[in-house]
Amino acid sequence: MSNLKDYQPELCFKADLPGGTVDLILSGQPESEFNPVSATLELGKYEPLIQALEAWLDHGLDLTYGKSTFASGTLFSIVPKEPGLSAVKVSLAPATWVAQQNMFLNIDHSKYSIEWEHQQAFLALGEVTLTESDRLKLKEQSLLLLPHSFQTDWMVDLIVPALNYCQTGLLVKDPFYWQGLLSFPALRGDHTAGANRLSSENTSCYFEISTELLADPKADLDQYVNHKLNQTECILNTTTGSNYAGPLVRVGPGYGLRIEHIIN
Repeated sequence: MSNLKDYQPELCFKADLPGGTVDLILSGQPESEFNPVSATLELGKYEPLIQALEAWLDHGLDLTYGKSTFASGTLFSIVPKEPGLSAVKVSLAPATWVAQQNMFLNIDHSKYSIEWEHQQAFLALGEVTLTESDRLKLKEQSLLLLPHSFQTDWMVDLIVPALNYCQTGLLVKDPFYWQGLLSFPALRGDHTAGANRLSSENTSCYFEISTELLADPKADLDQYVNHKLNQTECILNTTTGSNYAGPLVRVGPGYGLRIEHIIN
């Protein structure tokens, strides 16, 4: 395991766009080995790649030598196939990523490959109304039903906090394998749909399970948002009190949360 004290910041360049900051990080190039002049000369080796990014973003990049903020994390890396060049890690503000969903990053694939990063995400499986009396009855090993899971069309929200992204989709239950296949459109459309469920003003309780999402705007979510729901760890977020965690268990045509942990 690498020691954090041995970590050396990598060479970074920044540019401001209307939707927020763009960071380009040259992987494996220690920042300490460069000054502003040598850093600019190093960046010149990547001019074709930068031009492709500018075309994709539909905006010029006035890149300046600076430190990465990693505010939104690395979304993807562009990896040169020829020796002597480093992978370029690209970090975008959420608004910029959303704006580029319908655009194709046109690079020379004979010289570069793109590696998209996974982002932490979760699935909001629906709400439940609990009174104070209801909450007092919830103990370890209690079974709490997910009301939405008993509906023919189980609509859920896929939420990616780092990208400020939310997409509503249909969770199709498989009666034979006790798993759910999520049917979403591609990462396009109103990315704030359903976000009101999770606003700070909303005090209702909602169920969620953790997952991850590839940040590739052209990806088909069905490929990697696929959960074996039975025994999947689920959390009931109450927003105003204790949270409850445990596995999902099959209950007839729907699911329930078997409470194993109470998180105060």
